[in-house]
Order: sequence, then C-alpha cells, then structure tokens
Amino acid sequence: MQKRIKMNFRTVLCLLLTTCLTHCSSSESHPFGVPLQTDDGWETSDILDVGLKADPLVSMMADLAAEPDHEIHGILIVKDGKLVFEQYFGGHDYDRLDPDFHGNYVAFDRETKHNLHSATKSVSATVLGVAKGQGFVASVNEHIFTYFS
Repeated sequence: MQKRIKMNFRTVLCLLLTTCLTHCSSSESHPFGVPLQTDDGWETSDILDVGLKADPLVSMMADLAAEPDHEIHGILIVKDGKLVFEQYFGGHDYDRLDPDFHGNYVAFDRETKHNLHSATKSVSATVLGVAKGQGFVASVNEHIFTYFS
C-alpha cells in the first residue's frame, strides 16, 4: 500500500525555496507562460526574464501531477517584485468537522477565497525576522501589531 504524503505550509515553502534556488541547466522555453496580468497590483513577468530556471518548475509540476491527492491548492512565485509563476489545483476546502478536515471539492483559482489557518503567522514571523535582521525591529519580543496602523 502506498503511503499518502500530506504537505503542510512548511513543506510547500521548502519545496518552493528549493525550486527557486536550484542551480541546474535550464531549457530555453517552458510550458507556463507569463501569469495573466490583472488589476490586482502585481506586475507579471516570465520566469526566465527574472533569472529563474524553468527545469525545476517543470519537475515540480510533474511530481505534483504524479501525486493527484497532494492537496496543494495553489503555488505563486514572486521574484524581483513580479509575479512569475501562478498555478492552481483542485482540492478539498477545509471542514473542521471532517476527520481529515476535508470539505467540499473545489476547483481553486485566483478568485477562490481560501482559509489560511496558521500560514499567516508563519509568513508574519518570517517578515518580522527579516525586519529584525535588517535593524527595523529592535526585538523579536515586540508585538507585530505595533507596526500596523
């Protein structure tokens, strides 16, 4: 029996960091194209134009296609302030009453409202750590809400 792998936010973040930082040969073209330019404030660009390699992303997408129950709902990569990769997948919405927390199956896209759970605190902690490292925050014991109006 094949063991099912559950991916949490930390796993996805590590996968993305590994993908973005991998130094491997890159093909001159890729199947992704430039993300759709919308009026959401993000400028879009091709992954190759910002210096990312296409091959790790192609490999990641092949791995996800081979694992149809992965429950990753979306992957976005921003480099140099530009959205360069945007892919969405179908999966289960959150239902706290279900033993596996699986609610209805949803075809996720950029318009789908999504329950973030504790992902926000992970991102906030990372941003606060970077700000401390750059001298903008005196102590990690400061409340993050001090920096919001």
